[in-house]
Amino acid sequence: MRGLFARAMHRLNAVFTRLSDSGIDRVPDSHVRMIQGANHFFLISTLTNAPLAVLIAIASWPDTLSPAVSHVAMIAGWFVAVFLNGRGRLASANLLGVGLPLVQFTYLSVVFSSSSLFELQLLLLGGLVYVVFVPTRWRSGLLFSLIGLVVAAVLVAVPAFAEPRYDVPAWWIATIAVFNLANVAFFLFSTGFFNNSYLQRERRRNGELLADAHLLAVTDSLTGLYNRRGIEPELQSAQVTGDYVLAIADIDHFKQINDRLGHQVGDTVLSDVAAGIRGALPDAAAIARWGGEEFLIVMIQVQLPEALTMLERAREAANRQVSAGGRTEDVTISIGAVRVERPGSVDVAIARADGQLYEAKRGGRNTVRGVTLRERAGRRGPAEATASAEVTGAVLEAADGAAGQTSSPGV
Repeated sequence: MRGLFARAMHRLNAVFTRLSDSGIDRVPDSHVRMIQGANHFFLISTLTNAPLAVLIAIASWPDTLSPAVSHVAMIAGWFVAVFLNGRGRLASANLLGVGLPLVQFTYLSVVFSSSSLFELQLLLLGGLVYVVFVPTRWRSGLLFSLIGLVVAAVLVAVPAFAEPRYDVPAWWIATIAVFNLANVAFFLFSTGFFNNSYLQRERRRNGELLADAHLLAVTDSLTGLYNRRGIEPELQSAQVTGDYVLAIADIDHFKQINDRLGHQVGDTVLSDVAAGIRGALPDAAAIARWGGEEFLIVMIQVQLPEALTMLERAREAANRQVSAGGRTEDVTISIGAVRVERPGSVDVAIARADGQLYEAKRGGRNTVRGVTLRERAGRRGPAEATASAEVTGAVLEAADGAAGQTSSPGV
């Protein structure tokens, strides 16, 4: 039973959503909220006023059949207004959706007296035109609001409208008055609810658009890595705190790959190499496409031997073969790294890493090389302690100025 009710509510919600969205594909984005708001009002008012048509009919049957029929006609007019919105006939929908209740509730106030409080519905026209009319037709909306206000004031102030035109029981007048009060309260609540929903939806949408724009601004579209702007905060933080490894990776003979296999294959190589490097390094590592076929890597609080080991894994992950037009090319990368131990300009670290990359290229490519920058006591310039990770060699680390060197297992 519960499942049946849930399915019925789901279908009802789907129908309501489809009807309330009627016509939004025919208007500019600035008018979408107005169209949806108008359709929501027409549909909700139809539901709340349907029982009222029955109450009017039984008030003094069959004398009150005429106002009941006119009330049904107003409800049918709201459905027509939804249809007109769906066809892009906004002006006609506005006129019908607001004009009909202006006439009908004036008529009901006259025949059932001001004690029935139908004139409260006329006061709502000021809020209704805000929901129904698009901004370009605010003058028409203001006119309907003023007419409703004047008519409501006349109905309350003129003694002739204090008594009903039909012989209806006093309890019925009191019931209708309570119904109208509840209807007005529901209208105000639903209007506020939908406006708040629109506001929250637009805020979420704007937030998503801003997030997307920021992502596009800091991300390389081809590789999905940071671009220069995106990695800049990481570099600024690193140079303030020190204690990081900065590395530059470069695809070997990339121009040759582009020339022989085509730029489309070259783009695929860039994307695949970026994915290989990203997958081989920890999530905490910041990686950017630094320019062309170069990638910049920043790893915080990592010692040089550990960094060289991880970079060697990245080098291996990037190795592959690509083929096109009957030709096959090997894809390898060379990496130069520098370990920084003190705060200072990141430009120095980039220059040292670039120098190590040059050494890796000169040494045969497909290689990882690294150095450590240390402050020398009593000297202005940095001193270097070198280390290298050859493809088939070992990690070598020599202390600054030391004559000896130690080796550790190959990476």
